[in-house]
Amino acid sequence: SPVMVLGSSKQRHAIDGATPADAAKRLAEALSKVAPQASRRGVTILLEPLAPHLCNVVNTMAEAIAIVEQVKSPAVQSMFDTHNTTAETAPLPDVIRRHFSLIRHVHLNELDGKYPGAGNFPFTPVLQALRDLNYRGWLSVEVFDFKPDGETVARLAADHIRNLEQGLK
Repeated sequence: SPVMVLGSSKQRHAIDGATPADAAKRLAEALSKVAPQASRRGVTILLEPLAPHLCNVVNTMAEAIAIVEQVKSPAVQSMFDTHNTTAETAPLPDVIRRHFSLIRHVHLNELDGKYPGAGNFPFTPVLQALRDLNYRGWLSVEVFDFKPDGETVARLAADHIRNLEQGLK
């Protein structure tokens, strides 16, 4: 079924004297209001945790899951994005295992926004956790640097992830 990722850091930053907790409360209220319409349309809204340098509201999977659990609708779930894991304090495989039941999608990219393999992000433990949990959703590559070009970046990223997958248990 179709998914819509709610990431957008500009829309999620607490401003004008609001605290991140105030903003998270408003976010949960807004998602509760749109969840029935999303459900009727067969769309799942995925709340994406974002790195603290991008925004100050929902920076960890636990924060995203808390909102998802407040909304209590199958039309609102979460996603895991390797690029946005800098605020996580637990090992990433543990984060995935803890919240797996509400993770519907996974983005793979380096912390600096480049394609997987262009840096040194430890993708293998993440991929192993997903395999161990029998994840059947999409793995997508979300990059912000398309040098040398989009086709080459896509090929290199896919080759890197496939090579890592071959070494999984």
